[in-house]
Amino acid sequence: KRPWGLALTNDGKILYVANGLSDDITVIETASGRTIKSVPVGMVPYAILIDDE
Repeated sequence: KRPWGLALTNDGKILYVANGLSDDITVIETASGRTIKSVPVGMVPYAILIDDE
């Protein structure tokens, strides 16, 4: 609920979504649009950053 932050991997294959009202991060495979998993992260995540290194 309430996707506030988005981050895409460098290869564009995976999208991470910070969901502010459901207190989790959703991991999405971009080619299919399929949700891979949801990860609880605590209260009101509003941003996300990927460090591919």
